[in-house]
Amino acid sequence: MSKRQHPQPRPASRESLGRAVGAAAFCWLAATLLACSSDLTSELGGRACDAQGRCLPGYVCDRDTNRCERDGDEVDGSGGEGALGGPGSDPEAGAGSNPAEDRSCEPGETVCEAGCVVLASDPDNCGGCGATCAAPANAEPRCDAHRCAFSCESGLTACGSSCVSLGEDPNHCGACGRACPSPTNGAAACKNGECAARCAAPFVACGDECVDPASDPAHCGGCAQACAVGAVCSRGACSSSCDAELANCGGACVDLDTSTAHCGGCGEGCPNPSGGTAVCAGGSCSVRCDGERTPCGAACVDLARDDANCGACGQSCDSATNGQSLCSNGTCALACDPGFARCGDACVDLTRDAGHCGACGRPCPAGELCSEGRCITSCPAELEACEGACRDLASDATNCGACGTRCPAPTGGRAVCQAGACNFECNPGFTRCGERCLDASSDPTNCGTCGEVCPAPANGTSACQAGACVARCRAGYTECNGACVDANSDARNCGGCGIACGSGEVCQSGECTLACAPGTNDCGGACVHLSQDSSHCGACGAACTAPARATPLCSAGACSFACQGGTLRCGSACVDPNTDALHCGGCGLACPGGAACRAGVCDIRCGLGEIRCKNQCVRPLSDKQNCGTCGNNCMSGTCVFGVCIGR
Repeated sequence: MSKRQHPQPRPASRESLGRAVGAAAFCWLAATLLACSSDLTSELGGRACDAQGRCLPGYVCDRDTNRCERDGDEVDGSGGEGALGGPGSDPEAGAGSNPAEDRSCEPGETVCEAGCVVLASDPDNCGGCGATCAAPANAEPRCDAHRCAFSCESGLTACGSSCVSLGEDPNHCGACGRACPSPTNGAAACKNGECAARCAAPFVACGDECVDPASDPAHCGGCAQACAVGAVCSRGACSSSCDAELANCGGACVDLDTSTAHCGGCGEGCPNPSGGTAVCAGGSCSVRCDGERTPCGAACVDLARDDANCGACGQSCDSATNGQSLCSNGTCALACDPGFARCGDACVDLTRDAGHCGACGRPCPAGELCSEGRCITSCPAELEACEGACRDLASDATNCGACGTRCPAPTGGRAVCQAGACNFECNPGFTRCGERCLDASSDPTNCGTCGEVCPAPANGTSACQAGACVARCRAGYTECNGACVDANSDARNCGGCGIACGSGEVCQSGECTLACAPGTNDCGGACVHLSQDSSHCGACGAACTAPARATPLCSAGACSFACQGGTLRCGSACVDPNTDALHCGGCGLACPGGAACRAGVCDIRCGLGEIRCKNQCVRPLSDKQNCGTCGNNCMSGTCVFGVCIGR
């Protein structure tokens, strides 16, 4: 036990003492007849400290109990916050003050261990003594009006709890949450806020694609050097057939043992890992990671900074209530969300945390609540008591309509509570489509508006650009009014869009004539090869179709499709394993509990009032197996406000 140290208050005037003594005497007399409810009783000790930890003259706040003790009594704790009227409100401290704490503070300042501080703006004492503000990488913490926040370094933008460069970050390219698609045989890149492609050798960038000029019939030998319809690209040159050891996959002559676009079979592409490159060896897919990244499943991660793989694959950082656990140099570290301060290993709101009410380490007595930094016995009429705090069930997204009812939010959106009912709002740049938030400017399944699917035309692929569907034609085909046509054989576009052949004529080699050449078939005036024409595959009029993000193919008179843009074939769909929550890192690998998929890894983010323990979200204020922190088991006891009782 040690004597509490505190700044001496200014001596009270004779008149004010007389009024206090008179009122105390009156209340003492009244107390013998009826219960006196005034705050000024005959015994002032034991009453609650105010929001700043202050008491009436002659008393000092015990921070361990948040109660006023008579000046001179021995109490536990680290020292009071000053007397009523404000710490340092009188620069001439009374006689007998302890020299170690005899400080003269300016109005609006509070005495903390470090000296005189302004709780409204001090990031080391934000809202209360010892409440430390934290910040993510490339940011500085700050304290705004008693609430923690952070400022990103110059040139960076705050996206959630991270500071990123909108001009260079492929996950936030040009705007928060706008991720660049990963091209096949390359990685997503962002240059000056516009998505680009970073290709792996021997692939080269042609527009936003990574192509192999040795086999791509649209870029055979170089970008935009397309082979004619019916021809193939073999070893960088257009030819009538592939070399003997190569397979014909839609006009591309490839080695099925090494081709990442056709690994083990035509159309069987290898998914692109974030931070690495897909590899096909012996007809099986694997990954090659960049620099010091390590392969973890289908992803390449930085074990020094990856929150889900911190120091080792699968070793995720347990999160804290109202904060997140960040990986730094392979070790998990705590960073509190904006508006919350760090008290030891906890992120708290000093205005309503019953364990840190008004200051770090100042708990409310059993049965009391914390509201606006003060311990109270009951909540105001419009609020409800939820785990030691007063909450507005009509608008609190973590206690919506009832205590503990947390509103979910999809990727690209934030949870809201409206009139006690859960809802969500999409972030800027995203459109609400049912229960999802999507980028309608680039989503081929919701292009411009919800449900608007861009169909893949025969002999081409579809894409969504600036909210409008566009067609991208395969090598040798020309886009005419949204359709991909072979101007060498199409009788309605013979030699160019809109040039129609006369009645009884056919189109052969871009010219109208009376009969098709040997080896080709007349399909409604078009002279085609039924073995490889995706508009007439195996028979006239038998057009091949493909799902979104895919190209229809015709090989040996049979239809198939190849996934594009870094997507992976899962059943009859092409998905992005880096972002698809149902196929996160591979086909059928669904993220639990509606978690988002980021860089091929499920990103389990818990809501306010919850922490992540072994990839599960728990409420540490009441969870007896994780009471206060992960792994703290109360055994046969109970968990009350994060403290085990009766263990």
